[in-house]
Amino acid sequence: PRNEMLKKITQDIINNNSLLQELIGTEMYIISSEETEKNSSNYIIEGYINKIQKDPYKKIIFLREFLGLFQERISEMDKEVILKSLKDEKNKEKLRDEMISLANTFNLNS
Repeated sequence: PRNEMLKKITQDIINNNSLLQELIGTEMYIISSEETEKNSSNYIIEGYINKIQKDPYKKIIFLREFLGLFQERISEMDKEVILKSLKDEKNKEKLRDEMISLANTFNLNS
């Protein structure tokens, strides 16, 4: 019950906050309440993929933002190594897969 309420509150905040929507590129994605936890990392990743596609010259900035979401779960040294591998990836699908793998490995949803 409590977790469900928190999910609903989080969903409302994301769906109704234009600043957050702009930040994670969510204007075209609305989180469905039943799949919030499963899709929230995919939702965030899609937002970053879209931002990178729109402005490829800022790819490193967007990737740093993405890695910043992991806060204490990834050390700064590891973030630099991960950034180097991600920044050179030209294939959108491979980049998405690598970002999803990171999200799953380091529990982006929690």
